[in-house]
Amino acid sequence: MKDKVKRIIYSIKFRIAMLCVLFAVVVITSVTYSMWHSTSDAMINMVENMLESDINYVQDYIGADMDAKERPFATWNVSDGNIYYGSVLIGDGTEEKANIDPFLAIEKKTGTFSYVFMRTYNDDELGTVPSTPTQEGYKQGHYLRIAGSTKNPDGKSIVGTYIEKSIADSLDKKGEYVGESNVDGGIIYCIYKALVNSDGQTVGAMVVGRNVSELDGVIRESVGRSSAIIFFAVAILIIFIIVGLSSWTKSLRKVDSYLREIQDGYIPEAPLPEKGDAEISDLYKSVNSVMESLKGKPTMFKEKNETDEMTGLMNKAGIGRVSMEFFEYCKKEQKPFGIEIIDIDSFAKYNEAYGREAGDSCIREIADALSSIESENVAVARYGTGEFTILYRGMSKEDIDEYMEKIKNLINEKNIKHEYSGTSGIVTVSQGVSLGVPSEESRIGDYLIKADEALYSVKKRGKNGYRAFVMF
Repeated sequence: MKDKVKRIIYSIKFRIAMLCVLFAVVVITSVTYSMWHSTSDAMINMVENMLESDINYVQDYIGADMDAKERPFATWNVSDGNIYYGSVLIGDGTEEKANIDPFLAIEKKTGTFSYVFMRTYNDDELGTVPSTPTQEGYKQGHYLRIAGSTKNPDGKSIVGTYIEKSIADSLDKKGEYVGESNVDGGIIYCIYKALVNSDGQTVGAMVVGRNVSELDGVIRESVGRSSAIIFFAVAILIIFIIVGLSSWTKSLRKVDSYLREIQDGYIPEAPLPEKGDAEISDLYKSVNSVMESLKGKPTMFKEKNETDEMTGLMNKAGIGRVSMEFFEYCKKEQKPFGIEIIDIDSFAKYNEAYGREAGDSCIREIADALSSIESENVAVARYGTGEFTILYRGMSKEDIDEYMEKIKNLINEKNIKHEYSGTSGIVTVSQGVSLGVPSEESRIGDYLIKADEALYSVKKRGKNGYRAFVMF
């Protein structure tokens, strides 16, 4: 139950942490995504409305020098290879005739880029514009650049070049094209509009655009500030959640502490307080009920806690307690104290060959043999998967040698088949012992180290034997 509560505490902490992180990521990502798109859409709508007004403004500005009577009726027209707005010449696609002053003036005043194209009908003669740093080579369409404020990345006018074919096709089909364009390293949001003459025929096109790179910066800054505020709010919320749950985990830690005492064989005197949160109160009641049922049975509980379930021998907890009792007695009475380590030879191979169930049966058979030598001065315990420990109190080396020989014979008499031992056809064990009269400087750990060294030397010599090491 103790381990279960401990796992529950760690699981709760981990899940709370993961849920908080996931909650924060989902909220911040969702809100940021929504804000980015809504802000971007709003900005784009605003730019589109501005560009629609810019087209009219450009036409009005070009016709500013017209006669007042002509201006209201001015239309776009083509004559002798030139495109005009009313009587104002825009150009014929050459630098010499390009009327760029109105376009440059507008760009200087408003930051709006603009250009006029003349529709041509010589698609078969159109080629491909060479690659530039801002745009790969593209297929040309039948709209010739006449005049405007745009220049290429080298600062040269692009009068006399053709529009991109996809834009030309859109103008022919829909009379307009809306989208972004990379001009001189900046993102320009553009609107292309077809220009028609008095008969309703398309004679050209006008494009107006504004640099949206700065708008992107504004959007990022705005969304960044909002995201920071949201992140702060989510962090505060997570802190409140953690604080709110801290009392719960604190209660579970208290239960864990009580169960640790119970596992160690001690019954806490004061019961857990059965009040507060309903779930925690129920858990406290369960723990108190366990403690109440164990009162008056501490010895039985300790014995159960120190017993290996598979073999009925003592486990590590039990041998740890008994070893201290034997060691202190031998030190006080100045009698020999001994520790033996027994290891089943090639037990891993046995498990692999015969299966885990047969391995468990083998361990129980050996435990049964070892339990027969237990006495007031000899304690046996299962120490690991295929490993056992024996404690000797007040026995000479000759006495312990007799015990080790007896153990060897008892195991061999079990005649447990083991074709893969590498030593014999049956299960055997190797034994290592250290013994000596404890001094004030002696430690049980020193005896364990020497017993392990003795066991290793037996394994090295060929197994199925024993060796005793006398401590001085």
